[in-house]
Amino acid sequence: MRALLLVLALLPAFAPADTHTTVAAAAPAGELNACIAKNVAFDGITPLRFAGVSSEGNSRIYIHSHFPNKCGPSSRASCDRGPYVVPGDAVAIGKTCGGWAYVQYIGAERITYGWIAAGRLKEWHSTREEVDSASRTQDDLTPYRLKFRLLAGRGTPVCDAYLQRLNRTLFTRPAYCGRPENDSVPGFEWLQRIAVPTSEVNRLAGLDLAPPAKVASWRYELEIDVENNSHPENVLIFNLDDADDPRCGVAYYGINPTLDTGYQVALIMTGDNNSIDLARTTSVFGDATRKPSEVPTIQFGSKPFLPGFVGYGHSYSLFRYRGTTYFDTFLNDKPRRLPPLGDGNAILRVYRRQGNMTHVMCTIGNAS
Repeated sequence: MRALLLVLALLPAFAPADTHTTVAAAAPAGELNACIAKNVAFDGITPLRFAGVSSEGNSRIYIHSHFPNKCGPSSRASCDRGPYVVPGDAVAIGKTCGGWAYVQYIGAERITYGWIAAGRLKEWHSTREEVDSASRTQDDLTPYRLKFRLLAGRGTPVCDAYLQRLNRTLFTRPAYCGRPENDSVPGFEWLQRIAVPTSEVNRLAGLDLAPPAKVASWRYELEIDVENNSHPENVLIFNLDDADDPRCGVAYYGINPTLDTGYQVALIMTGDNNSIDLARTTSVFGDATRKPSEVPTIQFGSKPFLPGFVGYGHSYSLFRYRGTTYFDTFLNDKPRRLPPLGDGNAILRVYRRQGNMTHVMCTIGNAS
């Protein structure tokens, strides 16, 4: 199944539809040439809009590597060749010049850039308003955007798409406190979160939190295929932070100034959701390259939490893109982090679990 991402930076209204119309001289040649030569970025930092390919006209809309100023009815055979998109695909536009749009085409295995007829595009909207992507809404916390960049993985479809999603996301806390759920970029699924009762968290972590406490842990409405092997698992995201008054990202001053960087880990539960499947959790989300003796044992209450488990980081989250599950986390070696991402090696890494192996897909850093 082929699908694309559409990026639209300061895009005017779509041009009249006709796939093989010669480029009209709507603007002086100098202006058109300046438009063609203008650099565009598809990293999501520039405000993005999205669209899909209209079902009107031909079934294939070809992507031209160079501006197709000579493509018209008489040159159809020579112009209709190379990569193409079809109705139902999502396309990504960086600019429009004349009747043509410069697009980023994120396919299943590769990313293509080029020009297509702008009139064959229709606007695309996510299933929810963008403001819903903020993790919380409070009068004293104004949603804001962070700026990310790819350190490794450029050209890998999920990495370019996830970078765009991160740079579109509204945050109310530093990114290491969690990545809000959203489908503001085509191809991402909205994973419906279900809050986990405090009583259940108490049982899992050996705690005795008072019943009024509301922790920021959740499971998903549906089981998640975390290993991409068609065998979904009961996944719980464990986080003891206060859901109503989070401490992650808050600085504490005094004799020993510190910044709360939080702790959030993904757990695979037994089929009845009554206990943690430690073996499966370690297999899927554990870092097999490190020994338990290399990291301190975590203990929240009366007993060690996840004994023998060594995570890749302390800030796990899950997402699904084009039918595949990924997880990400900031790495274990946590520097002195100041909002939004911090200094030093504040690195976010994306992983895919498949064939009993964990693969690093993307490495992301601060672009500010």
